[in-house]
Amino acid sequence: MEYNYEQHIDTIGEIADRINLDKITILTGRNAGGKSLVRKVLRQNVMDKTGKTKVFIPHASQELRTKSNPEMGALSGMGHDLEWLATSHNTISTIDQVIDRDADYIIIDEPEIGIGEELQLGLADYINEKLKDRKCGVLIITHSRLSVKNIKHDDFINLEGMSEDEWVNRTTEKISVEDFKKFSNDLFIAVRDRINTNKAK
Repeated sequence: MEYNYEQHIDTIGEIADRINLDKITILTGRNAGGKSLVRKVLRQNVMDKTGKTKVFIPHASQELRTKSNPEMGALSGMGHDLEWLATSHNTISTIDQVIDRDADYIIIDEPEIGIGEELQLGLADYINEKLKDRKCGVLIITHSRLSVKNIKHDDFINLEGMSEDEWVNRTTEKISVEDFKKFSNDLFIAVRDRINTNKAK
């Protein structure tokens, strides 16, 4: 059966609108499913809520943690510019600097990148401690069951509509590389076409 990409894009927009901008929300979903697109939609939502024409939303993303790799790009000076430094160290350093900033909203994109399960547990405790006195909402995007189970949060959202319990206890089903490539490419095209259509209106 053909996948309904238009409906998927609508769902992404609906999910972004559902996120409470004053709370800690965890967002999960399949690879290339649009989690980072939710991140982009949130910027407009924060502006609409605050009435600001510009908002400051720092985010700990994969790009920031790999900034010493020219193939990945250099979007910010937050990470360490040392090629030999462990990805895990860059991850923690970037999360640190993002959480510590005075912001309208904070996004932590995949805190588990480069982090083994043992350190994921320690990082969850660390994030909980850092966020307990937060003054703004936080979105945590993750593929990690350990992060979902151990990072304290107010809301849980899954792009495929699973509850938190269903997602944490699900049976892992294989997705082939070929299917992943097709899905991610077709979704990208659908999003691009939607943006171009909206611009033309």
